[in-house]
Amino acid sequence: MINLFDIWWKKDDPTIDIRFFRNIVHLILGATSSTDYIGGTQVGIVVIETDGSIQGTDALRACENGLTDRQYGCV
Repeated sequence: MINLFDIWWKKDDPTIDIRFFRNIVHLILGATSSTDYIGGTQVGIVVIETDGSIQGTDALRACENGLTDRQYGCV
C-alpha cells in the first residue's frame, strides 16, 4: 500500500481519487472523516441483522473478536 500511496501522491492528479488515502491525509491534516473503517468521528451507523439484532458495522469486526456481538457494538 505504501508504494501505491507514493505513486498516487506524486501523480497529484485530482481525477484519480483513492478515498482511503484521501481520508487518511485529511485526518493527518486535522480534518474529520466520516468513514467507519478509519475513525476520526462517530459515523452514527448500526447494522440491523436478519435476526433483528443491532450491531456495529463490519469494519468493527477487525478490531476485536465478538465486538459486533455486543449490544450496539461500540457505536
